[in-house]
Amino acid sequence: MPRNPNNSKPCSYPNCGRPKHSRQLCVGHSSMIRRREDLRPLGRPKVTKVDANGMVHCPECQQRLSADSFRQNLASKPGGFATYCTPCVAKRNEARRLSRKAAQ
Repeated sequence: MPRNPNNSKPCSYPNCGRPKHSRQLCVGHSSMIRRREDLRPLGRPKVTKVDANGMVHCPECQQRLSADSFRQNLASKPGGFATYCTPCVAKRNEARRLSRKAAQ
C-alpha cells in the first residue's frame, strides 16, 4: 500500500514513498538535512537477534560480534540487547557531541 495518498510527488530518497515536503524530500528526510545528518532510510532498525553461536549483527558496522559487545536493553528490546554494538554507539555519541560543540 503506497504511503502517498494525495497523489503528490513522492520523496526523492530511494524507496521512501512518503509525500514530498521540501527540497524534494519528505518531512523525515528534510529534518535529517536540517540536522546535518547523512540521509538514511526512515523507520526503526530490525530487532537484534542472537544466533545459535551467540553472535549478533550490528547494522551500523555490518559485523557479526559476540553478544558481549552489545549493551543489555531488557526493557525495550525483545532480544535483550541494544541495536548497535558498544563501539558504534561510542562513535555515534562522539560525532553527535562534536557536531553540537561546533554549532555553539
